[in-house]
Amino acid sequence: MFIGGTLESKQLEQYIISKGKYAKITIKPKFGFFWGLSVGEAKRYFYANWIKNSNYRPLNMEYEYHTEKSIGKKPTIDIVFSISEK
Repeated sequence: MFIGGTLESKQLEQYIISKGKYAKITIKPKFGFFWGLSVGEAKRYFYANWIKNSNYRPLNMEYEYHTEKSIGKKPTIDIVFSISEK
């Protein structure tokens, strides 16, 4: 899993994700800033429901995309799943 964002910092490495198709789920934390429950729920939904009913297969590469939206009163992050056509 890769966790990334849009702000540059000398303390972080820069990485460009591979060209391809991706599925995205935007999540909110369940309680305050406890992301674990929401991340787990989103992954279970993706692998157990969405991907099985789609024309795609997972490539088993997931990204948590954190931006300035990840903090504040109504924080969200995107979980991005690498996919390809069946």
